[in-house]
Formats: sequence, structure tokens, C-alpha cells
Amino acid sequence: MTDISKRLYQKLSPKQRAVACFAALNRGDSPETGRLLGSVPTSGGHSKAIFAIRQAQNTYNYFISKVRIDLLHVVSRSIAARSFCLGFAVAGGTIDHKEYLKNCAIAEQLTPLIDGIEAQLNAIRLAGFEWCETNSIPTDIFSGMLCHFPPQKSDEHPVCNETLEIMRSLFKEITLTW
Repeated sequence: MTDISKRLYQKLSPKQRAVACFAALNRGDSPETGRLLGSVPTSGGHSKAIFAIRQAQNTYNYFISKVRIDLLHVVSRSIAARSFCLGFAVAGGTIDHKEYLKNCAIAEQLTPLIDGIEAQLNAIRLAGFEWCETNSIPTDIFSGMLCHFPPQKSDEHPVCNETLEIMRSLFKEITLTW
């Protein structure tokens, strides 16, 4: 008896197979992932397409994670400074006290830094979105268990142009065509 699904899988292009494989992974569909990977032809760039998408995901996740850690650190420090100021004022401290002024200054200085880090995050997300769009890859392969902060295109959020250009140049090197 011929396995119809195996023949259907054999007709998938390398990119189609890679996208289907990562979509199955995101759904947690292990049997489908196994069928897709178990029927990979040994020629035609199938493993290269899977590798390229995984490389794009790794690049995306690495930079998103680094910038999110920076953001978390700066936001936490800002919240700590603002909390000190609020608590100090509520406790009856004077607003000209050295520690109060120091923490207020820290909170004020960190606000534009937070905005800048958020612009870096938006730039990375936009570059990931553009890579998916350029390669006709659904952006949802950058979500689920493989990526926790999916790419997006938004005109509402400012982006850091320097970060955007760097990320575009990195993603440009990850190709799905041979």
C-alpha cells in the first residue's frame, strides 16, 4: 500500500517544507513535524531551508533577548528610583534632601534611555517582519515556543534607525534561495 501523505510531502519545495515544519513545531504537533522531517529528500536544499529559517529565528531571538534584558534592567532601576522618591515624600522627607534629589535625577535620566531601548526593540521586530515578508514566510513561525516576542510592522512605534540597519544587514545574509 502506498502512503499518500509521504508522496504529498515529497512534492513540497524546500521552503514549503521548512515553513510547514516550523508551523507544526509552533503548534506542538510532533507527529506532523516527524512526518515532515522523516520524508526529507537528500537533495534540493531541503535541510538548507530549515537551517536558514532556524538561523533567522536564532538571530532574532538573540538580539531581542539581549535588548529585552537591557530594557528590564533600566526599567527596574527607574521604578526603584521613582519608588524611593514617592516613599520618601510620603514618609515626610524634604524634597531638597540629597538622596531624594539623586533618585529623582536618576528616574528622569532613565526615561529617554527606556524610550531608546524600546525603539531598538521595535527596530529588531521590524527587521524580522521585513525578512519574513521578503522571503514570503508567515510571521507566525517567529512565535510560539520558538520565539516569544513576534516580529511586527508598526508605524505607531518609533524605531532606532541604526539598530534597524544593522538587523537588516544581518537578516540579508540569511537566504532561502540557492
